[in-house]
Amino acid sequence: MHKHTHLWNDMPQDERARLMPYQIECQIRHIEQCKRIATRNHKRHMADLNDWLKNLKRSLKEEEGQQ
Repeated sequence: MHKHTHLWNDMPQDERARLMPYQIECQIRHIEQCKRIATRNHKRHMADLNDWLKNLKRSLKEEEGQQ
């Protein structure tokens, strides 16, 4: 178990039930943040790959022009 799990587990059931909507909202917020980060990183990575491909294609044209 994690270090602070007991803080939740030792809580009375009625208190847990009262706080459950907060817990769910926190998880939703966290997942939405993770999705935004993943999307941003994916877009950045795709842009990097597209730049790499563009450079390779340009280099290939230059090599073909020299022959």
